[in-house]
Amino acid sequence: MRPIDKGTWPLNKKGAKACFNHWRNAKQYLEERTGCYCHLCEMRVNNALAVEHIKPKDSYPRLSACWTNFLLICTPCNSRKSKSLLAVPYRHHYYWPHINNTLLAFHTPLAGDNAMVVNAHPSLSPSQKQKADATIKLYALDKTTTVTGDSDRRYLERQLTISMALERLEEYADNRATAAAIVDLAVSRGFFSLWMAIFSDYREVVEALLDARPFCQNRTAWFSAALAPLPRNQGQADPL
Repeated sequence: MRPIDKGTWPLNKKGAKACFNHWRNAKQYLEERTGCYCHLCEMRVNNALAVEHIKPKDSYPRLSACWTNFLLICTPCNSRKSKSLLAVPYRHHYYWPHINNTLLAFHTPLAGDNAMVVNAHPSLSPSQKQKADATIKLYALDKTTTVTGDSDRRYLERQLTISMALERLEEYADNRATAAAIVDLAVSRGFFSLWMAIFSDYREVVEALLDARPFCQNRTAWFSAALAPLPRNQGQADPL
């Protein structure tokens, strides 16, 4: 899951807080600031992104137009989201891309029994793993099929992206692909965390991914000098 920074509440032309009477009013700001990607599964979506209310607007009507309650969400994540009431306080029960460095919370193995399936990162403590698992369950991020037995679109897109990235990795190692070409493909496909993991041994590519405008990464605050992801909440009980 790609970490994001939504920024402060957007202002209108008069310098007052923008009004979000309809979620579409927030979508433009979110896309401009974080790219046209689902904030949960990382899939690139050009036309069908919606605005997720982290705390459901039916249960929390006062937050229905609140900037801090918005994320971008794709149709599969939206339709698969658990109908159970969100555990509160939600910051303490789940990992969120606008709050945590989610590169440290989730992991997608390329081989083995859970190949290409989103998992809790193996480096997490038991309590952290519980939060990561709860987030995965909340949006069914680990599903490979739908309730009708069809392949989950997110899983299919993830598979295809991994295949493309591995091909580019081989080409790059043989000097048949440039970092710029790899980043162009990554931007068009999404799944930022997969590209970061697959090219982790190639600093030139990782730097280019971090500097790519559509991915909107805070390189100095969220990554070390060695380009390893850093916790965003230093000094807290759970620093991630």
